[in-house]
Amino acid sequence: MPNTKQCEHVSREDVVKVILSGIQKAHEDYYRMSGGRWMWRGPEYWVTTYVAKELWKLYGDGFVVAEANSEKMTSVAGEDPGHTPVHNMRFDIALYFPKEIPHAVIEIKNQQQKKNLLEDVDRVLTALSEYGLRFGALAYYYSAHRKQKDAKKAVEEYAEKLRKKAESHAADRKCSAKSTFRIFVENGDAWLAECIVLERQ
Repeated sequence: MPNTKQCEHVSREDVVKVILSGIQKAHEDYYRMSGGRWMWRGPEYWVTTYVAKELWKLYGDGFVVAEANSEKMTSVAGEDPGHTPVHNMRFDIALYFPKEIPHAVIEIKNQQQKKNLLEDVDRVLTALSEYGLRFGALAYYYSAHRKQKDAKKAVEEYAEKLRKKAESHAADRKCSAKSTFRIFVENGDAWLAECIVLERQ
């Protein structure tokens, strides 16, 4: 059953924890289901579904919407959807609290280049200014093979470089970016789950 804790009392730390937990569960279950394949070989929607389910447990008195349409969020904000930079876009997950008021948007990615992830950072930052959201987030899965180089170091460097670039993009929009990631090492290979929370300053 979903949690009954009211959304305004849910901390950002709780949100990050459940997002990272969702990515971890997605990887572990896909590994078991596929006979040992890692999540980078799996579909992105698999990760999104796991994260959405974990968020629903946390935001039990609100709505968690997958593939959320920006036009609905725009109409709630009292804007004309035809004149916004995010017209007719979709976000992987939107949180509503109260149940008809947009609270946050979250983008989920699986094994992407930093350039693609930063494009999503910019989309979330635009949504923050357009809809008056409390916060937004980018969360993703990324892995490296031990034959490339030190796999743990490779994924850690990837996360740190993305964090710095996200902080720069956020600062340009008078927003903040806070990154949290977990690294897992298995037989010399490594993967991570990272969540970057974006908020207006």
